This record gives sequence, C-alpha cells and structure tokens, in this order.
Amino acid sequence: MKVEFFDLALDDREKFKKFVEDHQVIDIKFSAGRNGYPIMVMYEEPSILQQKTFNEFSEDDEVNEFLESHDVIQVDHRPDCCTVVTYRKSVNNG
Repeated sequence: MKVEFFDLALDDREKFKKFVEDHQVIDIKFSAGRNGYPIMVMYEEPSILQQKTFNEFSEDDEVNEFLESHDVIQVDHRPDCCTVVTYRKSVNNG
C-alpha cells in the first residue's frame, strides 16, 4: 500500500480527481485544518497477475531469486512437472 497527499486549498482538485481515476484506491481520509484541507489517499498501483513456470531442471537458486525479487501471490509445486509462480506485476513500472 502507498500513500499520496493532496491539499484542496492549494487547488489540487484536478490532480486529485485524475489520481483517483488512475489508481486502485483503498481509502481516502479528509481533514480540515487551519492551513487547508489535506487529503490522504491510500492506494495500490495498478497491476496485473502473471505466471512463470520453472521446470524440474531449474536450479533452486534461480527459483529463490525470482521469489525474492517479485510480489509473489502463490507458489504451486507440481510434483509431476514443475513449479508455477503467480505474481503481481505493476502496470506503471514493471
């Protein structure tokens, strides 16, 4: 989860609307203070799910390095053939 701040007193309305349209928003917190109207937006980057398959000849180090460097959702060890890793890939920055 990531966080972004906007202040409507500084006329961030259009940037705020565009940001909400372009991101998977989890929650929005509004606050009225003496110096403005800050908004905190909690969000996730847009992403897609992908899979990578490692066959029985793949080295353990190769699989472990992949697991460490990706946002892994599930690892399925199939004894008859392979290991399938399902992971999240960011749409914006890969």
